[in-house]
Amino acid sequence: MCAGHEPAILYDPPTDSFEELGGEDIPPGVRQDWSYREYSRDGWRHGQVILIGTDGIWETRDLLGRRFGKDALRDLVRANAHRSPREIQDAVLRALADFRGSRTQEDDVTLVVLKA
Repeated sequence: MCAGHEPAILYDPPTDSFEELGGEDIPPGVRQDWSYREYSRDGWRHGQVILIGTDGIWETRDLLGRRFGKDALRDLVRANAHRSPREIQDAVLRALADFRGSRTQEDDVTLVVLKA
């Protein structure tokens, strides 16, 4: 993990599988002389969903202090994979707000959703 930025998550609806799309670089801005590698992937399939997010998503806490967690995030993606990226993002943000209730958000929540 790099400053709250874990690997992107890929969901493949036909196989109902999740995969983390990791790399080996350091966070941007840590070292000016760092040479970043370019990563690529072939074989994208229609309907696959990619989530790029900060740890504020799965570390959001409810009134009892329980974390939202990655399993809940995966369940939301699975249930909404047929929707547009914007609708998936909105579903996650609504679920976080409902889960958190009146508790103050402790960390930033940044989420980018892409769909093949």
